Amino acid sequence: AKEYVIHVTVKDNLDGTISAEADLKELGFVNIYDPQDAQLLVQGTKTLEGRPLREGEFTFQLYAANSEFATEQDAQPLSTVVNAVEGGFSFEPLTYEQIGTYYYIIREDASAELPGITYDDTVYRLTVTVTDEEGVLTAQTAITNADGQDAELTFRNIYRPVAALLQLGGKKGLQGAQLTSGQFHFTLFAADEGFNAHEQPLQTTTNAADGSFRFEQLVYEQTGTYYYIIREEIVDPIEDMIYDDTIYAVTVTVTDDGNGALLTQTAMARIGGGATDEIVFENVYMPDDPTPPD
Repeated sequence: AKEYVIHVTVKDNLDGTISAEADLKELGFVNIYDPQDAQLLVQGTKTLEGRPLREGEFTFQLYAANSEFATEQDAQPLSTVVNAVEGGFSFEPLTYEQIGTYYYIIREDASAELPGITYDDTVYRLTVTVTDEEGVLTAQTAITNADGQDAELTFRNIYRPVAALLQLGGKKGLQGAQLTSGQFHFTLFAADEGFNAHEQPLQTTTNAADGSFRFEQLVYEQTGTYYYIIREEIVDPIEDMIYDDTIYAVTVTVTDDGNGALLTQTAMARIGGGATDEIVFENVYMPDDPTPPD
């Protein structure tokens, strides 16, 4: 927009010629070309399998990189963000003032090590190509995985809580004789909600010398309600032994504490006899001959 005022002096040289001289002989006009900056909003998605996603529990980082998608040693992220409750996340807008090609990597920060979470270790590569479109810079993006394949910016995590363990067992009482190890047999059956036992037992065990008996640990990897019955099995009948025919119903409720662990709650009852805090089978030995069995 600069304007110059030029004075020109014209004179007669008295020799038949006329000369002209200006007081300003050099002019300078400097224009500036400044296209409109481009802005880019990089957005992605977080999914979580196994439990509902919580707002702000996962973190994502955007790093500047070279054309080989390598970052400088000890590089700090350009932007760090967390997920929204629905799973979306957006980095701070990137601004471009010059044409060219720009490279970035995007990854999830797994340093928090949330319990029960298997993190997605995918490192996404972002290429941004900035061009000039008649005075307006435009940013075009391409996202690929480490293999160079086109990809959507989605991190998929899995929540799998630590399995719950439960060991069921009880006590054997014997009146009229000395209890010995392995003398009596007990069976654990899976059952339906009405405590109808499945045909094949899950486990069978015998008593210790002190009368206690324990089944092997049950492993629970999913929440839910599980039903069992426990009863004494007469494997080798002992003459003059009166066996306890009580059948116990056991209900195991498995819940997720939301922090990476499954928990169990157990309720027990005698079928036809009401709730109980323990499982006890009482046998009575009443021989005609008072000599106890071997």
